Amino acid sequence: MAANPPILSNPVYERLLTGFYKKMRKHLPAYRPEGGADCLLMLTLAGAGSIRLANGEFRRSGRGDVSIHCPRTPQWYGVDDEAGFWSMIWVHFHPRPYWLEWLSTLPEPSPGLHWASLDKKSFGNARKALTAMHLNEREGSSSSRDFAMNFLEAALLHIRATSASGYCGSACDDFGLTKAITAIGRSPGTPPPVPELAKIAGMSVSSFAHRFKAATGVSPLQYSLRLRLKRAENLLLCTPMTVKELALSLGFEDPFYFSRLFQKNKGFSPASWRALGRTRQGERPAP
Repeated sequence: MAANPPILSNPVYERLLTGFYKKMRKHLPAYRPEGGADCLLMLTLAGAGSIRLANGEFRRSGRGDVSIHCPRTPQWYGVDDEAGFWSMIWVHFHPRPYWLEWLSTLPEPSPGLHWASLDKKSFGNARKALTAMHLNEREGSSSSRDFAMNFLEAALLHIRATSASGYCGSACDDFGLTKAITAIGRSPGTPPPVPELAKIAGMSVSSFAHRFKAATGVSPLQYSLRLRLKRAENLLLCTPMTVKELALSLGFEDPFYFSRLFQKNKGFSPASWRALGRTRQGERPAP
């Protein structure tokens, strides 16, 4: 999978679009270099897939592995050469606002790509929920589509429950730091002060500050800000919240300050980011 395959278009749908995928090695990988305006979840059922990370490396998705591409995260995935085939269930979806909080607690091996390796029980539960989601979505009635969204929510809860890692993903293999980072993720707008985070991690303040920066590359305050801006990206794309409402929900008292900060970090104003996301619509993907 060295050369770029043909670019896939982005999906057009109301709330979710789902299907089962079984491909052999001969099939070309799926490739969306600019991602989509939605989230893409893939749960491997058998065989294995290969998913490219932002640094160009590939990560193997085996049975029980689930990946979730957030909006505007580049997508490149295909059959793992060694496995020879890949069977998985996939779903494109526009998340309910509070789902974004759940996604932020999952490991993030690459920017915008969340990952979890499910234990046997969680894998079975998530598989059942996603299968029920698929069947209800195919039925097509208004009530069955409501059920489909609820089954997707149940699957996300099972995925979230099996992961003990925090937002820093594979960079953080220290359980104490993981607990502190998870505490920040629960309320990034008003994170616990550093002494309290150090206590949660079971470290002295100086040791915590040093090890936190070594694991994440930034201070706890900068990490909290980065997390808030990441959530702002998703909320702009996935909810109808106004910029003022969004800023206040993330702990920014001044929406103008939030807008300036967002533009400085992303290169787009919040309104431009939302408009850009809405233009990334195309035809039904596969998947």
